[in-house]
Amino acid sequence: MISPNLQFNPNLVSVKGYKGVTDQRVAAELQEAVKMYAKEIGLAEPTQISLETLPKGRRGVSYGNGTIALSKNYFGGSYDKTMKGATELVKSGYSVETSRPIMKTIHHELGHRTYDYLSSSSKAKVGAIFSKFSSSKSTKGWGSGSRKNVEEFFAEGMAKSLTGKSDSYTKALRKLLK
Repeated sequence: MISPNLQFNPNLVSVKGYKGVTDQRVAAELQEAVKMYAKEIGLAEPTQISLETLPKGRRGVSYGNGTIALSKNYFGGSYDKTMKGATELVKSGYSVETSRPIMKTIHHELGHRTYDYLSSSSKAKVGAIFSKFSSSKSTKGWGSGSRKNVEEFFAEGMAKSLTGKSDSYTKALRKLLK
């Protein structure tokens, strides 16, 4: 059952990729990431897990107009190449620290999708958590992107709570989804 704090949409959790994901380990991790996230927000089964052809992008994953698109440049090679690129992004300091950067990337983008469907009262609660976070000096493991705005904070927080080390901020965000 989906949380009452989310406005229901049957396509809330979906990832569309492209036929160029040839490494089975990459494909398996992408699918595992979507299933894990769907379970976290209260969906019994993800509504879509597909690897379809989409235009390639510059970055690993892009989010816009409710679509999460996988980049051929980023996810089209071997598992080792994909892990290297994802790890470099995390090490740049923009993303939250994680040992599963492929999965973290998907969870971040699904976090954006989830934020879109939060009720207005839940968005206000996220804003209050973000205000406390922004004024705190104790944000270990959070990337600099999480301070950009409330939406980035929420997306990074969802990714951190599932693939990083939870803290009081991630626990507060996850509590909103229960």
